[in-house]
Order: sequence, then structure tokens, then C-alpha cells
Amino acid sequence: MSRIRLTIDGNTIMDGDLGDWHNKPPEQLTQHLDPTANPQPWAKAAMLAIVQAALEKRDTAITVTTRDGGWTLDVDDGN
Repeated sequence: MSRIRLTIDGNTIMDGDLGDWHNKPPEQLTQHLDPTANPQPWAKAAMLAIVQAALEKRDTAITVTTRDGGWTLDVDDGN
């Protein structure tokens, strides 16, 4: 199983096996999955990176930095 480290604005909200995320997803992401939610664009991009890591069974570090009027997402998949 893939190991995922997800850091948002300097706070690591997940650092472990992707199977752990399946059993107990981080609150900072699950709130964006609510059908009535209007997720931030960075959350959508982070989830795509998580799915890609799972499909490729690759350890991945995802770092999100938000700022007024924007955000950046860095994905390090070990390549």
C-alpha cells in the first residue's frame, strides 16, 4: 500500500499508509467531500494526487500552501 504524507499550510494532517486514510480520513479533506460542500480547488487537486498514488502504489508527499487569492500544490512521488 502507498504511504502518503499530506501537509497543508505547514500542518501535516496525514503521514501514513493509504489504507489508514481509507479507514480514518483526515477531517481537513472529508469536509470537502460533503455533497453540499464547495471544495477549495486545492482540495480537488490533492485528492487527485492521492488517487494517482494509490493507482501507482507509490509513496507520495503532497504539500499545499494557501495564500490570499491563490494556492500552490507540490507533489513529490519519489521520481
